[in-house]
Amino acid sequence: MDDYKLPIGGTDYPRTLSEFDEWFSSESDCLDFIRKLRWPNGFVCPSCKGTKGWQLSTELIRCTQCKRKVSILAGTTFHGTRKPLKTWFQAMWYVTSQKFGGSALGLKRVLGLGGYQTAWCWLHKLRHAMIRPGRESLCGTVEIDETLIGGEVIANLIALVTNTKRLMYLKAMISLMF
Repeated sequence: MDDYKLPIGGTDYPRTLSEFDEWFSSESDCLDFIRKLRWPNGFVCPSCKGTKGWQLSTELIRCTQCKRKVSILAGTTFHGTRKPLKTWFQAMWYVTSQKFGGSALGLKRVLGLGGYQTAWCWLHKLRHAMIRPGRESLCGTVEIDETLIGGEVIANLIALVTNTKRLMYLKAMISLMF
């Protein structure tokens, strides 16, 4: 867990939409990015651990030792997709750039996907992929989107309210938060 390094904008991922368009202007750009993420130190065959391979097609590599064909997309969220990788990358950009993570309907509209079900499925695949395995639970004081719930702030608010009607209203609002 200690070796987890935060990605750097402009180095590990594009910071702006125009930078995104420069980085991922074609399918081969998207495949190259996935290849670098999957094998940062060069190709490694999952069967024999061989480190040399021949590029057969845009997404297939043949290991020179065991002759196995390895798909760059195998075992990824994109495995078996019929949509272009560039569309998937645009979906990732949309979901991660939205304040609340985007919606399936918004994804459908922005990308021009055929149906709501496709957008919903994509959104859930992307959300599942964004979960870091072995992550720690949140603890202590947690501030989310400029909001603090619980702790001394609520106690201070209750102490400040002297009017009975306002106190009842505040208690009702606090109970809704929990």
